[in-house]
Amino acid sequence: MPEPQDVLTPTNQTPVNGKLVLSEEVALGRVSWKTFWLYLHGLSGFPLLFASGWFTLSLLTQGLTVFSTYFIGQWGAEYNRKAPEDVAVAW
Repeated sequence: MPEPQDVLTPTNQTPVNGKLVLSEEVALGRVSWKTFWLYLHGLSGFPLLFASGWFTLSLLTQGLTVFSTYFIGQWGAEYNRKAPEDVAVAW
């Protein structure tokens, strides 16, 4: 196993003062559509199918979240309208 002093950077192949982590490169700007398309294509091989499936499942998740909040609110409101022993807890 190499000693920490022997670690080399990939760019200049000189030892890094005992550090195992290199500083990150920062780029300013935006990601091009070509890069985004390449990323989507790499995820599934069918970028439009993947993107439409992801969007559909995201909408479904949000819809179910809203519905569960509504359902629990209606269920809790039953305790204000009826006696607690008359509220159906099975559903």
